[in-house]
Amino acid sequence: MKTIYTIIFTVIFSMMLENIQAKNNLNQGKSLVINLAEINPGSIKVLKEARNNVYDSIKLENAVVGYKYSINIDKERTEIPVLTFSKIIPSGQKGKDTVICAEMTSAIKMLENAYSETGREQYFNNYKKQLDEVELSKRIDKLQKMLFNKVCDNDSLNNLAKQRIEQSNQSSFQNISVESGETVTITIKRDTITWTYILKGESLGKWVTTYGFGFTSSALGGNTYYSKQMPDTTLYKILKSNNTGNLDLNYIPAIFFSYFPTQNFNKCWNHSLTAGLGFDLSAPVVFFGYNGMFWQNLGFSLGVAFQQQYRLKNQYTENEIIKSDLTIDQLHDKVYRPNLFVAVNFRFGENPFKTSSEK
Repeated sequence: MKTIYTIIFTVIFSMMLENIQAKNNLNQGKSLVINLAEINPGSIKVLKEARNNVYDSIKLENAVVGYKYSINIDKERTEIPVLTFSKIIPSGQKGKDTVICAEMTSAIKMLENAYSETGREQYFNNYKKQLDEVELSKRIDKLQKMLFNKVCDNDSLNNLAKQRIEQSNQSSFQNISVESGETVTITIKRDTITWTYILKGESLGKWVTTYGFGFTSSALGGNTYYSKQMPDTTLYKILKSNNTGNLDLNYIPAIFFSYFPTQNFNKCWNHSLTAGLGFDLSAPVVFFGYNGMFWQNLGFSLGVAFQQQYRLKNQYTENEIIKSDLTIDQLHDKVYRPNLFVAVNFRFGENPFKTSSEK
């Protein structure tokens, strides 16, 4: 008995420890990065699925300095652009280095113009449109490539370039949690322009349909009776049929329905409560039990089956003498009673029990 208590305590303690660790991981916040230049204003982008993520702030990239951005978060229950490898410019000659550093100085100046009201007005006069996040991202990308390729050896100039790039990032400290089954909508607004990002938590799980072969014990099905004519008479006697063995099984084709949480999909063994519906060639059978699946395709179930069984009618008793021969249906009532079952089930692409005409 002490061993059983020790096992139960160990299991409960392990589950509590896992919950505490999960909560600790959940509380480790991070910043959600949104690149405003990735999509056109007015568009909607669905971010990749996540499970049990917590963000303590939103970082807006390519936000034009001088403009005010508002962020609205609606909860219903960005990826930085990849770096492109440009051809590295050799820096063996001093004259070329000077030219390259001059190009970086010009790129920094172009980015500074994007941050100033005067520079934005000049851009509008030249192109008859407002300087937006897309144009800003082009200037930033140009400067980032120069930094990545280390084209200029001037440390102070490189540091200035990094500072100017960082100016395009704005952070809003708002707590966002995304759990399984939840959808978080983030709306960013600048004047009359909006960006909508939808952060979807992964699905809670899914229903899996399997086709199985259930077996119930005949020994638990109850006794059946029959009428036998007595020697040298016209009378009949009600007798009990021979008892069946525990290993005498009834075969029942069935369909099982099980629900598996998403976090268990990658596990070798997946387990869940299951319910099924079968037919034993005479009446429907309802199953309820527990199902274990091996790599989502091969399952083993056990539980209780509610199956139609024979029970001797109340007006008759064992060894009773009757005047006429009665069939099994005349002697018995058909009632639903619980019975134990085991089943092997498989996940197929289509119902294997279909007839050729149905297919």
